[in-house]
Amino acid sequence: MRLRVLRRSDFLLLRRWRNEPSVRQWSGNTRPVGLLEHVRWSARTMRSDDHVVLIGEEDDGQRVGTVQYRSLGENAWVVSVTVAPGMRGHGYGGQLLRQGEAWLLERHEVRALKAFVHRRNVASQRLFESAGYVHEARDSGDFDLMVRRLQA
Repeated sequence: MRLRVLRRSDFLLLRRWRNEPSVRQWSGNTRPVGLLEHVRWSARTMRSDDHVVLIGEEDDGQRVGTVQYRSLGENAWVVSVTVAPGMRGHGYGGQLLRQGEAWLLERHEVRALKAFVHRRNVASQRLFESAGYVHEARDSGDFDLMVRRLQA
């Protein structure tokens, strides 16, 4: 698997993944996303220096998931991972997270990576724990903040 940046040709597939019930149930926003809203978000993201969407794909071009990073300022970034329906359970989450972090570190100074993980999403919690993230806080809703601090 290799990573590449988001392309316009990914917009519709990413919207389909985003609206998949098994993805929405763990999202901070559980409502389906409309086409125009998603296209605008994707186009904005492609132009941003503070938000990147990386696509994981196999040698044959099959897209297996995404890893996203959004800057919080002060060298901290929020990370989120989505593994495509039908591709889960094959280790892609860990690959996306490891390769995405390497990609980000080549381009930015990073001191902390933060993930907001639904407290009932055990698979996601295990993924981030295995990558060195620790539980740092619990919000008043359904999410835990998991953080991986990096050396300066």
